[in-house]
Amino acid sequence: MPVSRCTFPPRFRLAAALVVSMLSWFISTAALASPSPNVEAPPRPTAAEALDRQRPAGVSDDIWLALRSAVLESKLTPPDGYLNDRFGFSVSLSGNWALIGALGDDRVGTNAGAAYTFELVNGSWARRSVLTAQDAAPGDTFGWSVSLAGDQALIGAPGKNGRTGAAYVFRRNDRVWTQVEKFQPSTAGEHRFGTSVSLERLRAVIGAPRPEDGAGAAYVYDRGGSTNPIWWLDAMLTATDGAAGNSFGQAVSLDGNRVLIGAPGTHGGAGGNSGAAYVFDRAGSWNQTARLNASGGGANDRFGGSVSLDGNRALIGAAGADGGGGLNSGAVYVFDAYGSNWYQTSRLTASDPAPHGSFGISVSLNGNQALIGATHVEQIGSSFNDLGAAYLFKHYGHLWSQVGRLSASDGVVEDWFGHSVILRGDRALIGASRAPSDNAERSGVAYVLALADTAANGAPLLFADFQDKPLNQPIGNGGAAAGEPVQIPAELDARVRGSVVTERRLLELSWADHALSRALARFHWLDEAEVDSGTVTVSLRLTPDRGGGFAVHLRESQTSEKRFGDLHLLVDGTAAISDASGDGELVFIPGFSWSYGRSYLLEWTYDLDAGRYDFSIDGVRHFEGRPHNVEQNGRGLGAALVGMHALSYPDSRLYLDDIFVTWSATNDIFADGFEAVPGLPSAR
Repeated sequence: MPVSRCTFPPRFRLAAALVVSMLSWFISTAALASPSPNVEAPPRPTAAEALDRQRPAGVSDDIWLALRSAVLESKLTPPDGYLNDRFGFSVSLSGNWALIGALGDDRVGTNAGAAYTFELVNGSWARRSVLTAQDAAPGDTFGWSVSLAGDQALIGAPGKNGRTGAAYVFRRNDRVWTQVEKFQPSTAGEHRFGTSVSLERLRAVIGAPRPEDGAGAAYVYDRGGSTNPIWWLDAMLTATDGAAGNSFGQAVSLDGNRVLIGAPGTHGGAGGNSGAAYVFDRAGSWNQTARLNASGGGANDRFGGSVSLDGNRALIGAAGADGGGGLNSGAVYVFDAYGSNWYQTSRLTASDPAPHGSFGISVSLNGNQALIGATHVEQIGSSFNDLGAAYLFKHYGHLWSQVGRLSASDGVVEDWFGHSVILRGDRALIGASRAPSDNAERSGVAYVLALADTAANGAPLLFADFQDKPLNQPIGNGGAAAGEPVQIPAELDARVRGSVVTERRLLELSWADHALSRALARFHWLDEAEVDSGTVTVSLRLTPDRGGGFAVHLRESQTSEKRFGDLHLLVDGTAAISDASGDGELVFIPGFSWSYGRSYLLEWTYDLDAGRYDFSIDGVRHFEGRPHNVEQNGRGLGAALVGMHALSYPDSRLYLDDIFVTWSATNDIFADGFEAVPGLPSAR
């Protein structure tokens, strides 16, 4: 029987050790220079190129790509950091340029603030400029927020003029940055204008949350083209249901003619400070088109404290949300627009949620990837508090999967790694605003990582979304490579249908010949693999349509003796799980009942090294750290079976939207130095 074990041959361990040793040398000799603005650094190899030159003979392409999966490009620091500069409090990327805010920088006055620019030249990051406001004054906190777009930079200073606030536009000519515009509110008072900023080439949005006595606002500025580069105020946006203390404008994100605005202080049906986010669209003029609220949210979640927008998708942080990790462990919500309506499609949490972890304190969305900061979690294998981490998620079909956990290997207590994040293409920039530099405590640092090969960690073992299957036809049995089952019992009818609501194709399962025993469509992992170490996540979206008595079984490949975990949707509307514990005894899910026509996102996360698993429905964790008690005896998790429970009704019917299974190593991907990330298991 083919079995894949997530353990590594001696040559892999040797290669990993060599890479770690070599990269330590590479980083130590690649200290950032401060070249003249008009002199380019000489050509030099990138970290990845340097790694490739040290590749040992006999290491396969798959293993080598996995080893290169998270290569540190640079650890960025201010050249003269001082106590409480808070470099890395805000970060932004555009092309080969990085912009990093240091709101506590004192060079032009106590807490006047500054922002630093860096340029990527021949694979290395070089410091270029330190930006400060022309009218800088103590307490401005210039650099609280930053946004970079091509040759322009927008920098917020919410402490300006007694916390009235201001924001500044800088433009780059070659490598020289010059202040060209200053924005500020038309009235005095504590607006905190500049708390959040978002910039595109011809448009800027600036948040003014007025947290003490006002509902808050966001200001939209437009400018002419290159022949008339003058900025003007286009609109001041407020929520139609705004109220004092809502902090509308605490976070903003701009994408063309749409802006997403967070209001984490909003009181709603979920309680005080539950939060909200608002979508505004411009069609001739700006109009509020949606208010987004977290399904299942609660008081003090502060939903909307961070936001990121990419077309018809919104990513919204709720760092105060409670969940499987306990109080304030945090959560992030994904919303997708279909036509003129927005729907919550996912609730993301960390694989290792922790009390007060603040997962979602920062978010960045880029296509089908999301990067999420959590400042108060510990590094895996340490007991240091508030080191922080950032979590990389990828989107497949309708499902999101965590594919990486990033942290700093040189982290210390209260670094706050992940306080700010930005994801652009295959590059991530992460701020650790309280980390020490060579000169002082809490001066701050930032890390740039290349993430081009993270698919080696967290890529699908199985991905079946049925979108390429012909409508109204029986599905094939081509297995994981075809996104199909490997076996469909004769009693079961399995064919692809179209959803009227989402316009997606679903797999419909119903009785072809009603039986008094279970009938389950069987899905195997790629290459018939079984996994017995590391972390396996199994997600699927199931919609009961009629009848009753449905089941999901997670077992080994080929046979079905190992009960890693089963779900039972019983005919009376209750639901229960079972596994090898208690010889398959049903354990009912407290407070949960299922209903017809509702779609449920089911997720199992297995720590196969510890022999435990978590189970969630729609992002709500119902079981955490439950032992599966499977006596593996060399076998591993390798199959998902979905269909009809024994004694189900003759007219029972259900739909599957996605089945998505990933495997990953349990270690961090380190942002300083190198952590070997093994590739996917394969049968042998």
